[in-house]
Amino acid sequence: MRGNEFLDKMGLVDAALIEEADRMPCRRAKSGRPVWRKIAAFAALVSLMVCSGAVGALAFGGGTVVLTPAEQETVELEAIGLTLILPDSWKGKYSVEMDADGEGCCVYALFPHESANGWGERGYLFWVGQAYDEPLTPQQLQERSPVPCIYLFATSEDTYDLKLASDVAYDPSDPEIAGLYTAMYEQISDIRFVVSNPAAIS
Repeated sequence: MRGNEFLDKMGLVDAALIEEADRMPCRRAKSGRPVWRKIAAFAALVSLMVCSGAVGALAFGGGTVVLTPAEQETVELEAIGLTLILPDSWKGKYSVEMDADGEGCCVYALFPHESANGWGERGYLFWVGQAYDEPLTPQQLQERSPVPCIYLFATSEDTYDLKLASDVAYDPSDPEIAGLYTAMYEQISDIRFVVSNPAAIS
């Protein structure tokens, strides 16, 4: 190969490199499109994460949370159209004894009620049912009742209440049972009452 031919060849090579370099921006532009798509996808992902975090902060940081209600602990007195909704924490810790006529019931703390040590039938928390066969006001009921009670309602013929245990109904020498009973007794005020026929209440 002659020197001129070599130089010519070198010139061709240089020209080819130049042409290649001229084409490089186009290639970058073409390959840049997927990069922008990746950046856009990443930005969308970050946005989603931020929004999800905000929703989580709202749900768990003191915002309004809508909860699906769990199955409630209830006692129904169908004969008088009354339902007691007990605290959820009482699940598995109480027993109910219905009156023969179905118009009242006794509720016991389960463990003291079944405990030994001579406390057998103890654990009594309260009784619900007809207090008097005449309509009374809350004040009249409090004046007449021989034990602490909570006025529920009166019809044109009867007055219904919740009578609280007035004596020690658990073994005070057993701290576990005493703690269980005391906690449940203090939650009696959390019980809600639903009357199926409010129109009958005077």
